[in-house]
Amino acid sequence: MTRRCRVKFSSKLQEILHIMKYQLMTIGTVGDIAPMTALGVELKKTGARVCLAAFEDHRRMVTDAGLDFEPLPGDLKTFIEDIASTGSDTIKYLKGIDAFIKPIVEPMLACIYRLMANCDAVIFTYFGTFMYSMAKDIGVKAFEVDFIPLANNRDMQFPLFSRLPFQGMMNPLTHYAANAVVSLLERHYIADCIPDWKIGRPSFYINSDKRARDMGVTVLCAFSEQLIPRPAEWGDNVYITGFWDLAGQAARVCDEGLIEFVTSRDNVVYAGFGSMRTPGIEELMDLIASCAGELGLPLVACAGLSGASFTSRADVYVPKGFLNHGWLFSNVDFAIYHGGAGTLASVVSAALPSFVIPFFGDQMFWADMISRRELGPRPVKFKKATKRRVLAGMREMALNGAYRKNARDVSSYLKRENGLLTARDVIIKICR
Repeated sequence: MTRRCRVKFSSKLQEILHIMKYQLMTIGTVGDIAPMTALGVELKKTGARVCLAAFEDHRRMVTDAGLDFEPLPGDLKTFIEDIASTGSDTIKYLKGIDAFIKPIVEPMLACIYRLMANCDAVIFTYFGTFMYSMAKDIGVKAFEVDFIPLANNRDMQFPLFSRLPFQGMMNPLTHYAANAVVSLLERHYIADCIPDWKIGRPSFYINSDKRARDMGVTVLCAFSEQLIPRPAEWGDNVYITGFWDLAGQAARVCDEGLIEFVTSRDNVVYAGFGSMRTPGIEELMDLIASCAGELGLPLVACAGLSGASFTSRADVYVPKGFLNHGWLFSNVDFAIYHGGAGTLASVVSAALPSFVIPFFGDQMFWADMISRRELGPRPVKFKKATKRRVLAGMREMALNGAYRKNARDVSSYLKRENGLLTARDVIIKICR
């Protein structure tokens, strides 16, 4: 008769043997997925298991980086079509979000809850504060990643309202209004799902920062204090890490034609609009190419996910697919782009003067930031991008030497930051 030998591990030994599992979640474009993937890579280097949940469209980017992947309901094409077409109109923007979320809210909640219940810590871009309740109910550490300053403060308006008059006096009210809208939307969407969830009906709130503090959520702000100084009223649960610049993590450049084009010319302009698939983007790129020709500026025109094709021109190079921003931005002289936080971080880190043509959402906030910090001319909204406005913006970008000097000053500061490692260290410290 054999006797089973049972080994009883001490709680301390079990803690040592335990392998941390981090669950990352984000809804959005490549500008959201790329920095979250980069953070996942840094966390994996610590020996942890890391899974990133996002739209199925992003599976390859995540798995190629060596991370586990889980698909979230929804798809990138519908997300962009519902939201990117809204421009700078806040009401249309909210309606676009409503149109996208309504059909997928129940499977989304089920997927998020399942993934959260099988990890030690969850790290997510802003989905709403119901994520705080889920994490508290399940008992996992929760980290919110903000690519724009969402926490309530008096120093700046809520990013989606960044062009309202009476800046200063109106600032706190815009945050209260935005939080109230999100709170009402949460209650509206989740109400029908309450029988299946232990989190209960979400409570009404107008201060998401206080709600995060009260529920033990750590907020990681993935931008630099050089551009956005820390508001005095932010709590000690909010960390400004610096930009999560991906320049050093991109794949090597294999396009020999691109290398020859940018290294054999002066005053080269990059133009690219990331994941934007909005109708009219081909016409915009043709317009930029025409203006570049008039100004005598060589142009690298990147289609990104738009799949746009452009009219062939003598001094325009059109590479295929996504580019190595780290290498490219160190070899061009100017940048024209949509104002996505990821591209902006790479552009500013490379000390490039830039001209921003924003499409929607937080891109307006970053476009105005570039102009206010005198790193480029005033932005031109995508829907108002006439030849006269684009030509004027490109001319000012190329001829105003102050933009290059200011960009160099900011870049020298950003190069001393390492936002990814700072964020990783904060997560590890809090999870101990």
